[in-house]
Amino acid sequence: MLSYMKSEIYHVLHEKTIYIAATVLPGLTVLMNVMLAVLSGVDESFRYGTVRFSLNMLTGLMIAVVYAAIAMGSLLTSDKKTGVLKNIVATGLSREKIFIGKCLVTLLFSVILLILTVGALVASAYLLLENREWEPLRQLLSGILTIFPFAVATMMYIIVVSMHNDSNGNLIIMCFLYLLFPHIIRALSMVDVFGVVATVLGKISSWLPLNMLNYEVDVWFSSYDCFWNKPGGMARGILAGIAWIVIMGVAGIRVYRKQDL
Repeated sequence: MLSYMKSEIYHVLHEKTIYIAATVLPGLTVLMNVMLAVLSGVDESFRYGTVRFSLNMLTGLMIAVVYAAIAMGSLLTSDKKTGVLKNIVATGLSREKIFIGKCLVTLLFSVILLILTVGALVASAYLLLENREWEPLRQLLSGILTIFPFAVATMMYIIVVSMHNDSNGNLIIMCFLYLLFPHIIRALSMVDVFGVVATVLGKISSWLPLNMLNYEVDVWFSSYDCFWNKPGGMARGILAGIAWIVIMGVAGIRVYRKQDL
């Protein structure tokens, strides 16, 4: 498996995509803070040139971490087209190890991009903007830590979908599981006619990461109403994400075992 991971890393490092992402994503965050600093300097009434406003933009859109995981998951999905996976299987490496190795390599580059992007955002904010307080940074890092397992699960799902024969059908399933199903469960839980069933659905809804991100994260200039600040909230987010990692891991191994190369 180590040899396969090395070949995957070599493949990624010799593609332009990873370098473009590593330049554009941090660059955009720095550019945003430069613009905030310039506007604050030329207009005394402009009140958005602060560290809190800059960091709160990402904290309030923590679902962007999930979208980033989707993007990274799609960067390393060319095995089926290039025939690399077929050659690796021919060497005797089990498909389970191939799937695990691919997930680990994708995770490695995802973490690197995340560190570069968030690092650029934080560094440029504290260097260029006003009101250098630390609470916005604590909230940002807490949110990333809480939702990170679910982002990893999302990345794994993209890898699974990329190797499945019926990729279009699985993309539809992904949209349902990640986008529609959580909202449907939450909507049903709010219908009084269901009684006890609504209560159960409400509990299920509160453990779906997408609902946590959409309905339990309110970030304002002066306050944070985020689920990771509530008792057990951070643990709930992390455990829910880990559960999805297990589900996607099982699904990935099943798909890789049955996949025709």
